[in-house]
Amino acid sequence: MRKVIYTIIEDKFEDGLPTFFVLKSVFYFGFNTIGQLYGEDNSSDIPFQTLEQAETYLKLLKNE
Repeated sequence: MRKVIYTIIEDKFEDGLPTFFVLKSVFYFGFNTIGQLYGEDNSSDIPFQTLEQAETYLKLLKNE
């Protein structure tokens, strides 16, 4: 049984403001086996600068 959960996590502070990533967690039979971070460039290199950007990307991921 496979389950995918997307969450927004807060990363570090840049210029006094928080940055965000979207975390994709894949569970098989209740065990977290895969985790992947998504940022502005669809990888974990550049975080989202605002929570609204992260929420918009999260909506796009959930619709796929």
